[in-house]
Amino acid sequence: MLSPLLWLSPVAQDVLSASSQLLRGAVPCPAAKLATAFKEAGNGTCSGLLSDGDLCKELGAALESSSVKEISDKTAADLVGVFGKVLQARYDAVKAKASDFVKKLPKNGVPSYSEVVKLLPKGQEPSEALKKDWLVWNSVGHSQYSKELPPLDSAVANERIAIAAYAGAGPSVNCVLALHMLDNLDKYQSWEASLAASQPQAKSKLIKEPFDAKMAKEVALRRVLGSAVSVAFADVVATKVSGGEKVQAALTAAAESQRKSAVMPLYSAPPAPKEPKDPKDKEAKKEGKKKGKEEGKEEAASQPK
Repeated sequence: MLSPLLWLSPVAQDVLSASSQLLRGAVPCPAAKLATAFKEAGNGTCSGLLSDGDLCKELGAALESSSVKEISDKTAADLVGVFGKVLQARYDAVKAKASDFVKKLPKNGVPSYSEVVKLLPKGQEPSEALKKDWLVWNSVGHSQYSKELPPLDSAVANERIAIAAYAGAGPSVNCVLALHMLDNLDKYQSWEASLAASQPQAKSKLIKEPFDAKMAKEVALRRVLGSAVSVAFADVVATKVSGGEKVQAALTAAAESQRKSAVMPLYSAPPAPKEPKDPKDKEAKKEGKKKGKEEGKEEAASQPK
């Protein structure tokens, strides 16, 4: 589900803000101008998701070959759509690279980090995404408390682990993993709802107002969505689903609402660099302090004892 990721997370804002900064507010303008700016951008030229120079270049090439001819408020959503195709291509490429590795992973249980690393091709170092992915480290909890922390559906879990192993590095990695969650939302939601912590609890000294079954299910969905989209939208969508809407329909409607309101943000000029201080001023300041101290000593010495 690409659209909810684009519009219900910071992705769209990152793309539009980066575009506005590169154009320095010169909007509307020909799309070719922005395409060139993205192709010339390097690491750190833009902020957020597009701080990745390679991703900027991919967006520039995609924009250049797209049907978007002008950058303006009217085409802001189309610009984000072009970036969506770039992101989808990255996701598909990672999945393709990881497909053979999926077959090496165990069909049952939750493999530990060390087990996963041993299965990597010779010479391949574990990626940052694999080192930090929460699903891999759930193996520790599962090995100790298998009933309280049951495994995620093995096919989904293995694909996620393989994607994390081959996702590389950079800000787009989180988007790739978020796309996997949205594409398998029903499996992630069922797993989250099956956890011991997601079950309705009895009222006690520690739990004054326990969730009933309906609210526990809503909270479980909110937790899963919060790993893929902004927490505010996760809350809105989970509430609508709890009220009877289908989760896919609620996500699509929320994303479409955001897409329709998209505009190019105002250009914010970076702060002007501070003027270097004249070394003479520093010396004069030091001399002034020194002179003041000396005068103070002289004045103290002249006071009657």
